[in-house]
Amino acid sequence: TTTPTTTPTTTFKHPVSSDTTAHSADQKVIMALRRCTILKRVVYVSCSIGGATQNLVDLCRPESRKHVGAPFHVVKAVPVDLFPDTPHCELVLMLERD
Repeated sequence: TTTPTTTPTTTFKHPVSSDTTAHSADQKVIMALRRCTILKRVVYVSCSIGGATQNLVDLCRPESRKHVGAPFHVVKAVPVDLFPDTPHCELVLMLERD
């Protein structure tokens, strides 16, 4: 079987990386975001800041052989309480780089 190739038809002004598990985004996704030099802004949504900590460190740490691409820095962090009367809180972070 062959995999069809597609050409993106939509350009997103603010790409979003959202951790799809209760813990964190896949490390391959985080490293791909670092390597994608055209990305200047990422909105990161987390349901578990404890689990997302390593993702944020990897996005923001200085460039190295392992962490290719300019680092991001956190510009804004906003907690969002989607489930009142529970200890759960989403965190939305805006990261940018030069």
